[in-house]
Amino acid sequence: MKYIKVRVRYLIPYFKKLIGVDEETIEVEVGSTVKDIIVKLSEIHGKEILVYMLDDDKKDLRENVLCMINDVVVPNAKYVVKDGDTITFLIAVDGG
Repeated sequence: MKYIKVRVRYLIPYFKKLIGVDEETIEVEVGSTVKDIIVKLSEIHGKEILVYMLDDDKKDLRENVLCMINDVVVPNAKYVVKDGDTITFLIAVDGG
């Protein structure tokens, strides 16, 4: 099994408090998706992450959670990450 390293950044204040860091580097299998990253984070930091980030079917991101890969917003949790990618999670803000 081959593994890659990705950098995960948290711009969600709740996560910073829950996890205790602004960012971290984790190792995942080659071919991992954003959803796989979230599942891995829940294994490391607790299942609350799954509830907070994934929809009720646990198939995609919640509507208010945005994910960027290398500063580009990805459309869903099926996006495959590559070695050295930076994954940033943040909350979508609406209103005015």
